[in-house]
This record gives sequence, C-alpha cells and structure tokens, in this order.
Amino acid sequence: MKVRELLTALTYEQLRRLCGKRGKSKTGKTSELLERLARYYRGNVEKVVQDLRREDLLAIGNRFDEQLKLQPSWRQLPVDQMRRTFTEAANDSVQSSSQSMVESLTLYSSQFNGSGSASNLYKQLRKDVDRAKRVTVITAYYSESMVKKLLNDCRGEVRVVVNGLGGRRLYKQIKGLKKLAENLRAKSNKAEFKLSFSKGIFHPKLYLFEHSMNSAVWIGSANATKAALRGHNEEILMRISSIPASLADYAEHVWDMAQPLEDCVAPVNSLIAFFRTGRLYYKPYAVLPMSFNPFLAMMKELPEEQKRKISKFKSRFAEFKGGIGAFNIYRGFEEHHREDKEATESRTGENGRVFFRNFAIETTYGYWVSEEFIDEVDNKLEHASKYKKRELERLRDWLRQSENNIVQVYSEYLEEVENFLKEEEVKYPPKYQKLFKDKERIKSRIITLTRCLDKRQFERYYRGYVSVEVPELWEDESSRKVFEDSFFDSLAASSLRDKKSKSAKTILEAIDAGHGASAQEIQDNLEQRLKDGEWQRFKKENFSGD
Repeated sequence: MKVRELLTALTYEQLRRLCGKRGKSKTGKTSELLERLARYYRGNVEKVVQDLRREDLLAIGNRFDEQLKLQPSWRQLPVDQMRRTFTEAANDSVQSSSQSMVESLTLYSSQFNGSGSASNLYKQLRKDVDRAKRVTVITAYYSESMVKKLLNDCRGEVRVVVNGLGGRRLYKQIKGLKKLAENLRAKSNKAEFKLSFSKGIFHPKLYLFEHSMNSAVWIGSANATKAALRGHNEEILMRISSIPASLADYAEHVWDMAQPLEDCVAPVNSLIAFFRTGRLYYKPYAVLPMSFNPFLAMMKELPEEQKRKISKFKSRFAEFKGGIGAFNIYRGFEEHHREDKEATESRTGENGRVFFRNFAIETTYGYWVSEEFIDEVDNKLEHASKYKKRELERLRDWLRQSENNIVQVYSEYLEEVENFLKEEEVKYPPKYQKLFKDKERIKSRIITLTRCLDKRQFERYYRGYVSVEVPELWEDESSRKVFEDSFFDSLAASSLRDKKSKSAKTILEAIDAGHGASAQEIQDNLEQRLKDGEWQRFKKENFSGD
C-alpha cells in the first residue's frame, strides 16, 4: 500500500500529531495535511509506520484488514512487532499489485498506429483533462496555443510548470502565461503557472490527472507543443492508469520548487542563463528581386552572329549589360521620384555596419550583444536605417498603387525590344514571339515584391542587422559547443586588442581577464563568477543607473 493511502485511515488529530512530530505545519484541511505528510515521507512505508502509535496502527488495521491480510492476532502484538508486521504487509501488498500495474500501462505514439495512434494520443489526453479534478502539466517546452487547446475544457484545478527563459524573453513569457492563465480560469476552478529555472535545461514531460476514481499520469517524450502532440514529431507517452507515489511526489516537488510568475527573476548563475540575457544580430542578405529578364532563354538559343547584333540594345528601364538587359522595376520608381531629395539621401545613408562591431561579440550564430547595450544598439540601427526604411515604405506604397503604370512601362520595354530586334534583323525562334504580349510575369513580380515588403519581412530589407533571441540550442550538445567555442574564442581575441567592443570589455573586466587570456581561462573564470554571484554584483555596481 502507498503511504498516502495508509494515512487516509487516520483522524484529523492523528494527522496533526504526525505533522508536528516531523516539524510540519499542523494547520489546514485534512487533504492538505495528507498532502504535506505524503510529500515528507516520499513513499517510504517503513518510515511512516515507525512514526505511528498503537492507536494509529489500530485505525489503519481496522480500515485495511483485508487488503493488508494481517494475521488474526495482530491486535495483541507489542507495538514494535506490530510495526514490523504492518511494514511487511504493506510492502507485500505493493508487490502483489505489481502485475496489475504493468497491465495498467498503455503506450501511445504520435505516429505509430498500433495500440495507440496519432489521433488517440491527443484524444486520450483530452479525455483525461476533461474529467480531472486537478491537472498538473510539467513540460520543458510549450506553445501557448497548444496548452490552451489541451486544457481549455478542464473544470477542475490547473497547474502548469514550464522551463523559465531568460533575459528579455522572460518578460514576454510571463506576460503570455498570465494571459493564458486568465483565459483558462474562465472554465477551471483555478489555473496557475510557474516557471522552473535550472542551471541546465528543465526537461521533463509529465501530465498528471487526478480524478474522483482511476487517476492517471502520462510520461514520455512529448512536450506541450503542437509539433509534439498533433504534429509531425515522433513522440511517445506512457499512460499509467494509477499514479505511482514516486511520480506524485516528484510532481509536488517540482511544483513547490518552481517560481510563481509574480516572483520570477531568472537567476543568471550558469552559462546558459548568461547567454540568454543577450541578443543575437545577423546580417540579412535579403535582396529585393526588382529585375528580371524574360528573354534569357531566347538569348541562349541565338547563334553568336545574332548575339553580337543585340549587344547594342539600351533602354531606360533595362539594366545595361551585354545583350537585352533585364527589366528593372526600380528604374520606374526612381523616375517617378527623381525629384525626391530624401529618396536620394536614403540610397547613400548608413546601413549600421560602421558602428556595429563596437558593441558585439562575434559567434558562429551571429553577433551577441550583452543586455546592457541592446537598447543602444537598436536605437543606432534604427537611426542608421531610417532613410532606407522611408524609401522602401514609399516603394511599397507605389507598388500597391501603380500596378497599371508599371504594366504599361513594362509593355513599353517589350515594345522597345521587339522594335530593336526588327531593326537589327535579329532572327529568333518563333516560339518566343508570345513574350512581347505576356503581361502576367510583371503582374506576378509586383505581387512578389509587395509580399517581400509586408510587415512580417519588411525589417529584413531596411535594417543593416536584424536581431533574434538566442535560440534554445542547449539540448544539442554539438550546437551548444560550437556556440560556446566561438564566443570564447572571440573574447580571447578581444583580450589582445586595445580597443574592445562594449560587450567584450564588460565581460573581460568583470572576470579580471588579463592581456592574452585564453578562451578556456575566460570561460572557466566566467562560469565561476556566475556560480558565486560575482557577475550579478558587478552588473549591479556598474549598470544600476542604466
């Protein structure tokens, strides 16, 4: 028998005495006292039996006589012998139920269509959610939409623990989870989220459902994400139709140790937590496809004699290259705005490249900027990009409003090409005659350009650098090591230079790194500073006014 089950035979006062004996609070409801004691004893039947008095043992024996299969004279035994008898009986009861426990296990897979199936995994989870008095979800990763969909119909209590992020992502995470909790409270009795912070990655996947009867726990590889529960990932979850004490105790331990959203401050006490506080910037090689040449295939088929004839072609709307130049939509835009002085300035404005290295540490995954300088970097990038941004905004508006004019200009370009070929007596295959009437290509290109300049992608085209959160690459040992090695190699190189980037200078000063310090020395020193709290103290002393 389980500890929790044994304790249910005791009265409220007997439970309070046990709590007092073990230094636990004696206040609260019977269910709260049971929960407190179950967490303390952690499934150790012998330990709890040793703390019981004769009257406690009598209460338990009278309640579970048949289940424990006690000898007829157990009530007359001395208390020490009675304790040994109860311990053996309770352990025998656990062993005898092991086979039924095995039979209560069901494996569900996201892809394998055996006893469980892709649809059954999610559907069975939902069944457990919908009838649960309390749901506890402990998951490394999650998506807000999937958690909401999974738990939305629970009318009991909802508890969720997820992996706490760091840096600026933490504030966004807290905001999103608070809103999600409010949405779930519309149906559930109570919905609460907590964050777990560990020096590594908080990585469990546990779904615990407490029902009036036949409680269940799911454990396996699937996070609470769409990709895991309803997507293409290969995942498994094992459903156990009664909750083992060890899993129940573990869930309570995680819940107790996790931080409520209101109290969350991510401790920067490890390299993972430290890297998360910064941001990565990369150079987006995004080029607007402003030109295209409908005559490429035709020119390839022309003999050399004919190719020499077309080398003289020129058009104000075509690129100046040998042969028939590609049609360039931007030339039409330039002509439309040729008296716009600000548009001219935008093409000669800064692109962020001049100053950026003064702030960053170069890594394999992009330029890492310490959190103290992110706002400054973003402001400088915005300033350096403002002219180009305005020009692209005008270009976007022009594309949306000027389709007919652009098609007309393209028609003039086609006409110029056709007339030129006639004048020069260029002979080309008849199949290309249709090109001079085809307006669909230019219409398609206008749609493509407009999409490139929509809100989602717009920043990539006007900013010299684009920022992203540091990706959660830590569970991939190879990716993590590549990132760390490049990071500390860059710092080692910076230690040799008189002029250092602000991010590099901050770290090297915090760890007292000398001239020419090796990458390994810098990493070891930083890890030690993070571990003993010196990094946080350094930041507080040097950046508290920022």
